[in-house]
Amino acid sequence: MDRQRASRCRVEPGSGVYRDPDRSRAFYVPDLLVRCGAQAGDGIVLVAEILSPTNTASEMNRKRAFYKEVAAIRDILEFEQDEAACTLLRHRGDVWVEERVAGTEALLRLDSIGVDIPLADIYHGIGLGREEEGA
Repeated sequence: MDRQRASRCRVEPGSGVYRDPDRSRAFYVPDLLVRCGAQAGDGIVLVAEILSPTNTASEMNRKRAFYKEVAAIRDILEFEQDEAACTLLRHRGDVWVEERVAGTEALLRLDSIGVDIPLADIYHGIGLGREEEGA
């Protein structure tokens, strides 16, 4: 973990993401975003969405396309609700690389903020699958 980089970052639930700097056009409000830098208005480097049964594929495709147009965003996360899993889209050069991270033993590596997080920590205390059924 890069503690120096992570210490310059702030987690913001419910903050908006604008595509253009003057904030004159459309925006989305992800479930969570991470903003890094010394100033309060510095760049959003990571956005996270928690998927729900009401999310449609077209809605998520629109959000992905929108977030990809924001120059500062390096990582887009989409977390599953019914299993310890997420899709991570990483901005690498001119391309976006998609990676699925799954299982409570998996490690989610977030280079954009210099942090590695076990999925078990993210999903701790959340009843999933058979746990909810008391198994």
